[in-house]
Amino acid sequence: MSSTGSDDSYFLLVDCNSFYASCERVFQPALRKRPLVVLSNNDGCLIALTPEARRLGLELGDPYFKKQDVIEKNNVAVRSSNYTLYGDMSRRVRSTLKQFSPHLETYSIDEMFLRLTGSPHRDLTQYGHHIVQTVKKCTGIPVSVAIAPTKTLCKVAMERAKIEGQEDVQNTANWKDPEAVLATLPVEDVWGIGSAYARTCRQAGIKTALDLRNCSSRWARNNLTVTGLRRKRELQGISCIPLEPGSAPKKRITCSRMFGEKITEFQDLREAVLTYTRHACKRLRDDEQCAATVQVFIRTDRFVEEKKYSSITLQGLSQPTDSTHVIARKACRCLEEIYRPHYRYHKAGVILSELVPRDKIQRSLTKAETSPPDEKMMHVFDEINKKFGKNSLQLLGEGLEKNWHMRRNHLSPAFTTRWQQLPIAHTV
Repeated sequence: MSSTGSDDSYFLLVDCNSFYASCERVFQPALRKRPLVVLSNNDGCLIALTPEARRLGLELGDPYFKKQDVIEKNNVAVRSSNYTLYGDMSRRVRSTLKQFSPHLETYSIDEMFLRLTGSPHRDLTQYGHHIVQTVKKCTGIPVSVAIAPTKTLCKVAMERAKIEGQEDVQNTANWKDPEAVLATLPVEDVWGIGSAYARTCRQAGIKTALDLRNCSSRWARNNLTVTGLRRKRELQGISCIPLEPGSAPKKRITCSRMFGEKITEFQDLREAVLTYTRHACKRLRDDEQCAATVQVFIRTDRFVEEKKYSSITLQGLSQPTDSTHVIARKACRCLEEIYRPHYRYHKAGVILSELVPRDKIQRSLTKAETSPPDEKMMHVFDEINKKFGKNSLQLLGEGLEKNWHMRRNHLSPAFTTRWQQLPIAHTV
């Protein structure tokens, strides 16, 4: 497959294998040969499985309660989602990969693109193996690497590796028959081709990645827009989608959770909304942004035979702010507006939108809800929580018991972010 770019310019896609499960195994050696599954929020469904667990017939998305017999019979280890651990391990993987190339794009928590330009390494497959070994040695996380002249072909190569169970290195230059590989990939599985585009393709007789690669550019542009045309060219080995090393500013920040137990009382809902507001505002300050709009939503369980209700509303601010207590007041007003008694609420959330960089706020001529002292107070607030633990300082209205907290009965320790939970090495 040829590329219009330099012959020594390649993309690498690094994919962490069974990432959540792999993170759990790093600090728990007893799990390394034992089947392991990781559960979704509220310990609902299986969202990560080791190969040993898959061989038992377990699949992603299986409800946990329906598979408990299989899990207990086969001594399968179970862990609740530990997103703090997974986020920190993802940062460690990225840090390790930067020694191979400064050109790195974080595509997701477990996938990163790298760009090699002017690389002296002729044997890219061997270089890929070196990356796999280095990441494993430095972080304990097993990864797969796909190498190709375009990002889309990297995704194709990785898809092929997963289908064939070859979780190591896939180099498209080593494929004996690239067209045969593309002919086996359904068009809907091509990166960037969603269900709507896939229907359009199939109606035109385009059923595989090879068909998409060979279709006319005019048809792709007219029916799949510029996005589809770029995917077509990328399948031809022409790089059209550049690396995006810097993360784009967020357009909104959402913090929402399902409750461990159904909520009926307004006070419990208020505690949850205030807690989510505090977390959302912390993320807002971490991104050095301010919000001009606050939204709150609540809903009952859509999958249970009982009275259903859902609602969302918003409150605007006279001036964008990142002040937790100012935004919390607006969030409480939103909740008061949409709350209805006699319902069993299953989920609530807070959305901060109309975000602007902190240094580009248009100051209001009228009295603003926030002031310079608020900014200093939030800085102290964050510093105390950073030093003594993220929940050391909370809003008064958040309460102490929090029986509505998300259910995580199989949660592993915070091995990398809490001193009290650091793993201890014992001599034999």
